[in-house]
Amino acid sequence: MKRSLLILITSIIIIIAIASIILIPYLSTQRQAPVEATPRTMTSPTIARTPEEVKQTQEQIPEDIKSIMKMLPSYYPSDYWRIIQGAKAEGRLTIYSNYREEHLKRLIEEFNKLYPFISVTYVLLPTQQGYERYLSEATSGLRNVDVVQIYDAPLVYDLLQKNLVGKYESPEAQFYPSEYVVPGYVVASLYGPYVITWNSKLLSDDKVPSTLKDLVRAINQSPDFWRGKIAIYDAILSTSGWMHMYFYNVTYPNEWTSLLRVLASAKPKYQWSAGILGDWVGKGDVVLGWTLAGWIVDGIIVKRYPEVKFKLPEDTIINLLFPDFFIARDPPHPNAAKLWIDFVLSKRAQLINVNEFGFISTRKDISPEEVKKEWGGVKLHIDAVKGKMKLLTWKEAAVDLYQKRDYYKETWYRIFVLGG
Repeated sequence: MKRSLLILITSIIIIIAIASIILIPYLSTQRQAPVEATPRTMTSPTIARTPEEVKQTQEQIPEDIKSIMKMLPSYYPSDYWRIIQGAKAEGRLTIYSNYREEHLKRLIEEFNKLYPFISVTYVLLPTQQGYERYLSEATSGLRNVDVVQIYDAPLVYDLLQKNLVGKYESPEAQFYPSEYVVPGYVVASLYGPYVITWNSKLLSDDKVPSTLKDLVRAINQSPDFWRGKIAIYDAILSTSGWMHMYFYNVTYPNEWTSLLRVLASAKPKYQWSAGILGDWVGKGDVVLGWTLAGWIVDGIIVKRYPEVKFKLPEDTIINLLFPDFFIARDPPHPNAAKLWIDFVLSKRAQLINVNEFGFISTRKDISPEEVKKEWGGVKLHIDAVKGKMKLLTWKEAAVDLYQKRDYYKETWYRIFVLGG
């Protein structure tokens, strides 16, 4: 009996064990299936997004800003609309510049075609005054200006050294060779060539010197004719003046000071302003303006005085490498400042500088066919003037000459003022 009972109990245990093996996985699968399926449905896609990405997805670009974005080049970043929106909220832009007023107004006019909601005000200042005013304000913590433009590359380099230039990487900077760019700060976008200028009523075209040596030869041959009848830059007060000294040194390394002493013997009249120098030529106070700023002569002087003519020199085309606008260190309207920097570096603005105001652009994607301005048969395109003038890089124009400008100023003063 006991044995039969033991066999029965053992059989039941075996049956229960077999049933457990068969049924438990099935029942477990049935219970877990809804739980497992639900998270798969709810978490797809599983890629995490940053709060900024979520915010951008939720935001809608205003229609007026969207229409502006369509007019901008495709290489501008997709979130550039934020800068435009910020600038619209700011509504203002303040500029310090030593461009001619006509030139600056033309750029503002074109800028406002893109951004009509920005009211632009400007202060026109000569190079040294612009530098001193901005330096004084920036070091005093004043926030009066958004963007600044100063012709003198060494002065801009000085501001960089003093950490007074705001940082901004323009999407247009990629179109300028690296030798003209301080990444995130400054782009040297223009060359300004200088021209020999004369009054054709007082000096026949065939008597106009084409090189510094030609001028020295003419002075030696007819000293009385030339005495007091030549206009030159004041190198103490003018960047153009001491830069001339540099170019004479480069062109005539062994005799430049001797040549300039002959020029000094003719008692030339000197001034810092190309406009005043050009007026002297036009009014007949002098017969010759020796290598004056071409953009001033072409844009102003020949319109005032039809008898004034000009040409590029044949020994070397003296030129100035211009840093373009830069952002102030702490601008009151930072978004509007960025829009202005991008605009002035754009191809659209650079072609205005070249074709309407007589500059040579360093921008790589401007073709010779797009340049319409010519002086004496020479097209104002960088490829056309290579070999005719020394094209200074940013390092040469700003960094190297920063160390040498006092030497050139002192040399000019010794020769032309002290007669040494």
